[in-house]
Amino acid sequence: MAKFRTCEDCGAALDPGERCDCKRGDEKQSVVYKAREAAIKEAVDAEVVITLEKKKGSETFRREITASSASAALNGLAVLLKEYAKTVGVSTVQVLAILATVLTVPEIRDGDAGTEK
Repeated sequence: MAKFRTCEDCGAALDPGERCDCKRGDEKQSVVYKAREAAIKEAVDAEVVITLEKKKGSETFRREITASSASAALNGLAVLLKEYAKTVGVSTVQVLAILATVLTVPEIRDGDAGTEK
């Protein structure tokens, strides 16, 4: 795996030999880059509300995480994952592995269940 380097001017992660967009000299490019950077900072710093609910027919569960920023919301999710792992008696890593699998495997539709392709 190739190591990346960091642009000294803007902090962007760059591949070896890659020239940073902020050094292109194109004024429009630099304005667009700065606008994106400001929008990302605003989004990260904005208040975040995450609501978790089980679907109809399952046991009642509702948890709401309200945080002052995206990083605080991620911290709240980390606490929730640790609590869940402790409740079910598995490691946090196992919970994350299952979560990663669920998020990356395509959903099985009712019509697809039990059929082979």
